[in-house]
Amino acid sequence: MAAGCGRRIPASEGAAALWINLHRAGSVDLLVDADRLADGERAARRLAGQRPLAVECRALPAEAAPGAARIVAGTAESPAVRALAERLGITFEGERIALGPLDYLARTTVLEATFEDPARSGLPVTLLLAGDARRLGRAIDRLALSAHPRMRVWRQDELAFEARLSRSGRPHADHQRDLNAERRDQPGELVPFGERLGGMRIRAGMPVDLERLRGYVRALESMRGRLATWAPVATLTGRRVSVVPYARGDHGDELAWTVDGELVAWLGAGLPRLGDGGALLARHLLRDALGAPRLDWLLDAAAVDAADAWWGHALEAWCGRLATLTARPTFAELVEDVEPGASSHLVRPLRALAFRVLAARVDVNALWAGELDAAALASHAAAYDERLEQLARQHRASVESSRSAHRTRALGRLPLRAAGIDAPPRRGQASAFGTEASGASLDALFAAGANALIVHAHIARDQDGRPRSLEGDAHLAAVLGAARERDAAVVLVPHLLASPTGIAAGARVMTGQAQWQAFFADYAVALAHAALLAQAQEVDILCVGFGMPEAARTIWTLDEEEHPAQAALRPLKRDAWLGSIEATRVAFDGALTYCPGGIDKLRWVDFWDELDLMSFVYLPRLDTETRPWRVSDPTVVQRMTRGPTRALEHAAEQGKPLLLIETGFRSTRRAWRGGERRRNGGPYDGGEQARLLRCLRRALDDAQQAVPEATLAGWALWRWSNDPAGSSASRRGYEVQEKPAVKALGELFAR
Repeated sequence: MAAGCGRRIPASEGAAALWINLHRAGSVDLLVDADRLADGERAARRLAGQRPLAVECRALPAEAAPGAARIVAGTAESPAVRALAERLGITFEGERIALGPLDYLARTTVLEATFEDPARSGLPVTLLLAGDARRLGRAIDRLALSAHPRMRVWRQDELAFEARLSRSGRPHADHQRDLNAERRDQPGELVPFGERLGGMRIRAGMPVDLERLRGYVRALESMRGRLATWAPVATLTGRRVSVVPYARGDHGDELAWTVDGELVAWLGAGLPRLGDGGALLARHLLRDALGAPRLDWLLDAAAVDAADAWWGHALEAWCGRLATLTARPTFAELVEDVEPGASSHLVRPLRALAFRVLAARVDVNALWAGELDAAALASHAAAYDERLEQLARQHRASVESSRSAHRTRALGRLPLRAAGIDAPPRRGQASAFGTEASGASLDALFAAGANALIVHAHIARDQDGRPRSLEGDAHLAAVLGAARERDAAVVLVPHLLASPTGIAAGARVMTGQAQWQAFFADYAVALAHAALLAQAQEVDILCVGFGMPEAARTIWTLDEEEHPAQAALRPLKRDAWLGSIEATRVAFDGALTYCPGGIDKLRWVDFWDELDLMSFVYLPRLDTETRPWRVSDPTVVQRMTRGPTRALEHAAEQGKPLLLIETGFRSTRRAWRGGERRRNGGPYDGGEQARLLRCLRRALDDAQQAVPEATLAGWALWRWSNDPAGSSASRRGYEVQEKPAVKALGELFAR
């Protein structure tokens, strides 16, 4: 599309003018700080694929092409970024930035604002201002094209302020929210705590677990005591601490955060009992006492070392488990100031152990100041390896005992009567795991008779190559642990995405060996992250793959023709899956399953012997030509029985229990037509959904009777909304809340 085609509409003609002018311009230039050029180029390719616009990336201080709209992304060190920020009324005062009466610590802040470009009348400009290069990279990664005048400010990755802007970029007084103030002043949420524990000023959310609160304060005191042995850290007297039982925003992977200098600890149901063990507070104490270390990784490593815990596990016990993994970063990779591209549940505790080894052998002040070069650090690799091996020997008996007991316990909970749940970020914070609404949703599910929960998670690599869950590990831990505390079995189903905003990695078309090798390398890293999180939260069953039939296909039936290229890929795929399963067995003690998708795809897989269960998806689709639309109950049951019967026959051949990991019907008049993507099911009909679910239960019972030598390990209804009122937004979808089907759950979940 040629740049500048068509005249620009004056922005004064209405809110849509900026959008129209953006599309008439036909091109957008993304101008980024030079050290984040690779992030910008990746974002440009992604944005260009979302809209019919040409998106080019250039390094600042380059100018945008004439006639193109601009996105300007950088830190306050960039003159172009600073000029646009000042246009918004932002002032820079030392280490802080101010917006009217509000001010923020610059290094922890990200600001995004869209308004009329002062240099290109009628076109929108988006400003992305970040406190440091790492936060800038993350902000660029989630960047979206926009022409809607608004501003948003994040502090510590938590949304703190939002406002509508005038075309010139000034916030409307009547259309802005200071979310930090709302969190501080929420009535009945946080109340002063009567006891002055440890000399700290405590506020607690209701309901508060007093023993847990006291335990957390003791953990903070112990953490501070460990720091005081080598650093001149301040006392905790007068320190402001808040404890909250529910998520209050998107907290990502963090169990604690700060708001206006106040430490906020998330001690919700199912989360580690002592939260982060004081690691975040340790970071602040160390930074105040010693300043920022020369190597960025040292601050977090020293903080985790001081907390002496990792997600509810003693640090050295967790490292003893990690020592058994073959795919772990080396000492040299850990002490480099770059991210190794592995799970945070692997890298961060091992870096804490590396710091512990170094602190015992070198001058910590010299280490902090960066006076030890790479060769000096590398000379301590043998001591680190020796300590890791000692921990492996020390904890080997407990790890092996846990593996046997964990898997036995998991399989002993069969059969499962479950529901599947997810909370993809695009659904918004209202449906996030760990909120008060999420807890109420779980209570309703288990009160209806369910004894298990299937949790779907989405994992992608961030700009530093690290695997991260889009829901946030803290939020996932909250729902996994909350189900466990309610004495329910828990199944974790990770989905690997090609990018944080992309499609499922397994859905990409891959042909050559190089593409498949790259896919399996990425998948192994993502699966390791899911396995370690599942182990930390004592999940019962982990699904090592879901809905990727081509990735696992190593068998062709007699009536199918195998292409020579497919035959050449067969050993690669099989070896990759066997290697991933073996590595997962080391990281995770519970039971393992795999779900290739539908019933017929169960026969595509030849590594069932390596797993504990087989799994499949069954979204029944009956005869689409049947008239009238309402098929009788006996006919529905008869036709529904065929698929599970075939699946059970194959499971009997393999000698494995069979789990129906996802099943259900949309709440439409012709729901029996089935299929996730079929949108022609007619108008809403909740009664038909309930009827078909009852028929499905009868069909599953009939299938089990038809194949008594097989074991149906349970079934999971799809989809249970994480928000109790969430089904109103998907009235014709698979959700059952607030529909007639919810009254039938007792019958559906009955053993």
